[in-house]
Amino acid sequence: MADRCRPRANSAKSAGPQEYAQLRGQTSPATPESKIYTELVVLLKETFDPTKSIYRRRHDILMTRLPSERPTEEIVNLANLRGDEFSFGDLTLDTFKIFLMLLFCSDLFYKNIRTVILKAVDDDKPDITTEEIRCLLKRYETRTVDAEIDSNSAAVKEEISATQVNLVRKKKPVQKLNFHANSSPSAKEPRGECYGCNGNHLRSICKFRTAKCHNCQKVGHIASVCRSIKSKPHLHSVLVNCVLSGVDLTKGEHSLLLL
Repeated sequence: MADRCRPRANSAKSAGPQEYAQLRGQTSPATPESKIYTELVVLLKETFDPTKSIYRRRHDILMTRLPSERPTEEIVNLANLRGDEFSFGDLTLDTFKIFLMLLFCSDLFYKNIRTVILKAVDDDKPDITTEEIRCLLKRYETRTVDAEIDSNSAAVKEEISATQVNLVRKKKPVQKLNFHANSSPSAKEPRGECYGCNGNHLRSICKFRTAKCHNCQKVGHIASVCRSIKSKPHLHSVLVNCVLSGVDLTKGEHSLLLL
């Protein structure tokens, strides 16, 4: 009885802690040791046999990297184990060249190219040649370029549409009025009614400021203004006196105007 149980115990315990825990989960609630040897072998194959293609297993082996500060014994043992799994006896020259392609394209930039190669060399076509891989990669590049052209064309159309919409919606800038009289040398001076000649300009620039009235013989206005003031009896006499005496109403004296 002990001899029959020994192979079962040795087979189950020969696996590492993680593998044994995985095997224990497969046999739960029973234990791996409770299985007969043939049942245990079948269970081990179902649980731990490789599910990847030979190309993918070889690729994973070639991409294996050890962390720093590992002992030399572990390095040699890992090389022996992974070398046995590589199935080097079945490796052809084309297969070796394809693995070189994968190693050459290990940079992240070539991620999509690596995916194309790995998909092509799967177990569905294990005898694929490097020339067939070349054709697949050419077609992939063509599709990629076409996709970029379509994408750029769509982006250009969107940009043109956005520009046209902006042109339609664009409003003319509102011209700001400058209310500062001295902001520009060419700014026009404000205009007003001159009380010396009834002209549409400031009293200070009137050319009749020193003119002598032919009506009343006083200086500072012309006769037509003098006659028009006398013809309006409703104006206060103060206004008449101010105008006739040549008072400059633009300097504040226009407050004397009484209606």
